[in-house]
Amino acid sequence: MRVLAYKTNNRHASVEAFNRTEIRMPFTPKDVLEVFGGEGTSQTVHYAAYHNLHSLTAWDIDPERARVLKELIPDANVKVCDAFKEVHSLQPAYDVIVIDNNVLQAPRFEHFDLFPAIFKGLKKHSFIIISVCSDPGSYYVYREAQVRAKLGSRTEAFVRDLDNARSEFYGIPPAAEEHYALFSGRIMPITSMSANDMVPIYTDLAIKAGFFTAYQTVLPRARYMSYIVLELKHASSRQEMETKTRDKLEKQRAEADESS
Repeated sequence: MRVLAYKTNNRHASVEAFNRTEIRMPFTPKDVLEVFGGEGTSQTVHYAAYHNLHSLTAWDIDPERARVLKELIPDANVKVCDAFKEVHSLQPAYDVIVIDNNVLQAPRFEHFDLFPAIFKGLKKHSFIIISVCSDPGSYYVYREAQVRAKLGSRTEAFVRDLDNARSEFYGIPPAAEEHYALFSGRIMPITSMSANDMVPIYTDLAIKAGFFTAYQTVLPRARYMSYIVLELKHASSRQEMETKTRDKLEKQRAEADESS
């Protein structure tokens, strides 16, 4: 796939994530969906430059960011849309789905509202790569000015709501008001959780969507950020398993009759 970025990095963490998919499914050009494409510079140009993709579809809600991504990766199918709405129209068309959301993007909370609908876009044997934040408080420190400039007086309410959303999604105890007081009146997210401990949350969601996890790993991406890589296979229904077993037995009987 053509990539016209000035500089790409074959050691970028996203390239390593795709390396894992190649190990598990070698020599197979993959159809990829990048749910939050942005301008493509944070990760997309890197894995697109170093992996043999059959197709790349990228979504972004901002037309200007989508334009930049299309210029950098001309062969990509770039769609301007709201990913949280578009996800509900997915069909099983992708070998790899990549989710790399802005952790502090109001009014949504990370990627939580994509689930479970996102699984509808996966083929029967596929991968999902999810960017997760283990320590949103430390992540927030470096971006607080940007968040306050955008949200103003709504900043503290957003932080509390983010903590509540993380608590609900990951099944961890909700933040108590006295915990915020420990920061001397400075409100910041406090729902920390290691990426390794997050993995079972996503594998359980996959199971409920009809997939089992054939492989899983956590790869460090940046400070407080990691990739969770899951190889998923669609679990056969009882009827499908019975049909396969019956067909196998009939074939064996036919072969036995021919040899006798």
